[in-house]
Amino acid sequence: MPVGPFMLWPGVYRVGGGVSAPRLISSQPPEYSDEARLAGIEGEILVQIAVGEDGMPRVYSVIDRLGYGLAAKAIECVHRWRFSPGTLNGKPVRVAATVQVSFRLQPLQIGSR
Repeated sequence: MPVGPFMLWPGVYRVGGGVSAPRLISSQPPEYSDEARLAGIEGEILVQIAVGEDGMPRVYSVIDRLGYGLAAKAIECVHRWRFSPGTLNGKPVRVAATVQVSFRLQPLQIGSR
């Protein structure tokens, strides 16, 4: 028996049953908090979002945390991302997604003169 669309939260669909996933079309790397940079923290944070019919993400929760203020930086970062919305029967709908925000320290580049 086919399964129809399933709402994960009120007004927010889960992918499957005719609901397509949103696609990331624009992203930027996250900024580091000063304390995380000084501590040399690297890793990933998972953020559960709902992508609106307009392609704008709304953050619902941070799943994994690294501490050092990076959860707040991950949320700020994801708010700047843009998506093409998920669809149901060809029409844009709000769809839940989990995105990964990676924090990687770049080696210090020393230029020569």
